[in-house]
Amino acid sequence: SAAFSAAGAMALLVGPIKGPVPSDNQAVAPQTEFSFATSKSLMFDAVMVLGGKESVDFLRSVGEVKYFVVEAFKHCKPIIALGEGVE
Repeated sequence: SAAFSAAGAMALLVGPIKGPVPSDNQAVAPQTEFSFATSKSLMFDAVMVLGGKESVDFLRSVGEVKYFVVEAFKHCKPIIALGEGVE
């Protein structure tokens, strides 16, 4: 996120719900600003799907996530996937 900020970009987190994201390290648990159910990928300039097997397994089971990424693709938004997020 620091590299994005230094380049003048703003990274916003979208998750299954708005609020804190479960993390092994609760001291640095991120907060999502949007949920998949209440936002659309059209609101953003690009989409990044992060890795992590448990995270990706969960996201794969949520229909709104699939729609979010497909919608971004159909509107020619840049999409980056890291690690297991490629799946």
